[in-house]
Amino acid sequence: MSHTSLIDLPSLDPHYMSPEKNHGQSVAEKAQSTLPLGRTFGQHNPGQRTLDRVQKAYDALYQLTQLDAAYSIFYCHSFAMAQAHALFSVYMDYGRKCGRGHFIASKCACGPVVMQLERLCELGASFDLVQMHSGGGLDIEHLKSLITPRTQMISLALVDAHSGIILELEAIRQICADRGIFLHLDLSHAWYQLPDKMSHLASLGADLMTIDGYTCGASFGGALLITRPGMRLEPLLPSGPPLLSYLDVKPTLIWDLVVALEHSLKQSAATSMRLAGKKSRFEKKLIEAFEEYKLPTPLFPFSKSYRSKKNLKDLSCAPSQNLILFPSMHNEHLAFLLAEKNLSFSLGGGPSQQLHYFLRDCHFPALLHHSGISLRLDPRLSGQDIDKITQTIAQCAQIAHQSAFEMEVN
Repeated sequence: MSHTSLIDLPSLDPHYMSPEKNHGQSVAEKAQSTLPLGRTFGQHNPGQRTLDRVQKAYDALYQLTQLDAAYSIFYCHSFAMAQAHALFSVYMDYGRKCGRGHFIASKCACGPVVMQLERLCELGASFDLVQMHSGGGLDIEHLKSLITPRTQMISLALVDAHSGIILELEAIRQICADRGIFLHLDLSHAWYQLPDKMSHLASLGADLMTIDGYTCGASFGGALLITRPGMRLEPLLPSGPPLLSYLDVKPTLIWDLVVALEHSLKQSAATSMRLAGKKSRFEKKLIEAFEEYKLPTPLFPFSKSYRSKKNLKDLSCAPSQNLILFPSMHNEHLAFLLAEKNLSFSLGGGPSQQLHYFLRDCHFPALLHHSGISLRLDPRLSGQDIDKITQTIAQCAQIAHQSAFEMEVN
């Protein structure tokens, strides 16, 4: 799979978003109705110059995502804003008008989704959270049981941020099609791990899609909200802030996101096959290092070998995500030691999105809830890098294990 470079403006196809392809509407006109700055730009010179730059940036977004011109792309300043826009506008423009104010999300949904749904409840909406299977994965049967005649939208992540579990998209898509329910997919962690799917966004069959810029490496963050043809969402800020304060910076922010998305997709396409091998090497070397230090064997709860031993349902997982359980160790203590060695990892998000809640919701034993750490393998890692990292983790784990033992003795 190859992509045209989007960094060099002259390399763009100038006819890609021509009025003929866009049913008589230029990208500039589309930008006026999709950017959350408001519907129109003034007809003065600064506004026209900005509009030209915005048009080129939007050309690049359509070219990168390979979406038809009938799709709408909203640029948002943050991931939280993109999620809020999707949920709030669907409720105001569709659900409230036809009495369908019920939403469904996962128990592992990110903070911005849950917080926005809670705020919508103050306006008369309601929501439910889908449970997880024992050992992880969305419980499809429980999802079906939550659907009511008032259900307007199901909002899920294509790839889970903690575990890398890939959503059973075909089953979810069929449920939504049969019941006439909108499907919102967050693609943030799928973008850099599933290049084949991300290069054909239309084939996902979602009504709304969101992508977080920071997750994909954008320096200034930002996010995208994409809606299918025929779906009309009002901007979050109908009149917007004072126009002149955004005229010069807005195209720069969009271009920053475009470049990051292209780089992330190219890198993913080039390394996705190698990542699977690196993931296997990482798991093998970490287990060997722990055996060398005579430590309890670390567990990889979403690996095929672990799930086979425990008779758990096999799950598809993205290649770079790793969730590791360290029996008899507290993850916060281990995290402190790893941070001192400059190793990057995650214990989850905000107060309601921490990793131990995820492990609890996936029905892992209570003794393991505070033993998990999530990390992402960098595709640039060499075999020697992996060996060094696994040794460092084992050394930190030895200190954490010894400290835990001494606390029990005392």
